[in-house]
Amino acid sequence: MYLERRGLPGSRLLSDISPAILTFLKRLVLAARVTMHTSKLFRSSPKQQGLIMASDKPEALRNQEIPLPTILLVEDDVGVSEVLTQFIERETPYTVLAAPDAAHAFQMIDSTQPSLFLLDYQLPEMNGLELSDRLHAIKELEAVPTLMISATSPSRQAMQQRHISFLRKPFDLSDFFEAIDKLLSPRAGD
Repeated sequence: MYLERRGLPGSRLLSDISPAILTFLKRLVLAARVTMHTSKLFRSSPKQQGLIMASDKPEALRNQEIPLPTILLVEDDVGVSEVLTQFIERETPYTVLAAPDAAHAFQMIDSTQPSLFLLDYQLPEMNGLELSDRLHAIKELEAVPTLMISATSPSRQAMQQRHISFLRKPFDLSDFFEAIDKLLSPRAGD
């Protein structure tokens, strides 16, 4: 047990806690990690970090007169999905469509063409690689870049063959935003 290894008093009580409370505590720890990363990220000003704050966005972007690039986030952990969505929409000019699984993702792409796929590897029904393959099999989506995020990584060879970028959870938010910006930046030759 993590807390017992850390020698924290009362950590043996965790063995008597229900799975629902443990799940809540895991999400709380994830939120604390994100908060710690955010505080580290914002020790210098957001502009120094290359981040765009809502108040820094041009008026047209704030009023959504210009269509924004859309990220399709497929993450089955609702807490992680909510946190990532909030950070992306607050710190970047991108909008997010969040789906808990492949079936919902396919429903969402019927009405919107994403500019980036942000996929968890461990999903219900099919894994992130299978989902990426099925999404890219759609002609209009074959050139959409993919960023996979997961605590467990698929084989490096499988990701290289598919040109998928990868970030291991937990990750630093500055690395996360940098990866998104790199994948969404205009590519040479487009």
